[in-house]
Amino acid sequence: MNTGNTDDFMMDSSTNGRRQSVDRASNTSNGSHSIRMHASQARTIPTETSSIDPSISSVSSLDNRSTNSVATLNDALKATNGRLDNAQMSLQTLQWQLKYATDRIQLLTEERRRMEIYSNALMAEKRELEEERQHLAKQSRQDQSRELIENLTKKGERLRAERDRLKSKERKRMIAFVTTTIEVLAYCVAVGCVVKKVGSWNVTREFLDYVANASS
Repeated sequence: MNTGNTDDFMMDSSTNGRRQSVDRASNTSNGSHSIRMHASQARTIPTETSSIDPSISSVSSLDNRSTNSVATLNDALKATNGRLDNAQMSLQTLQWQLKYATDRIQLLTEERRRMEIYSNALMAEKRELEEERQHLAKQSRQDQSRELIENLTKKGERLRAERDRLKSKERKRMIAFVTTTIEVLAYCVAVGCVVKKVGSWNVTREFLDYVANASS
């Protein structure tokens, strides 16, 4: 921003305006003096020096005030420009921070999406493992039941074999008992027949006792 030319222009305009005002004031003063001179001949005409000196001093004071005002305006303009630069820098910093925050939010959003996909994959794997565990538990129960049935079947077969063995042994024992009984009865019948036959042969009693003792 070209402030030097503007300041000079403002200073020149202000100075010219004040000088024109002074000239008008001087003309008005001169006119009033001439009017008063025509109205009253007794009064003396003021000297030229006394009518110009106050105007020159007022112009000088106006120039000083104008210079001070311009300097004040320049200082205010510089301060405003400084604040504007600071505001622009702050705005640029905020824009950078906003861009960083936007990029960070985008990265976090993508990370969240990836985490959701990974979580869904883990949940699916968990369901598969749960189904496999249930299947293995069911198969294990079936295997245990099958093993228990096999054990019971083997035990039943052993008990059946033991029962058959005991029955066979009991049958053999009964057969042996019956056979022995029949043999004893047959022997007794034979002895009785012999005794009866011997009795018919008039065998002595001592011989019969001997035969009985021998048979027993």
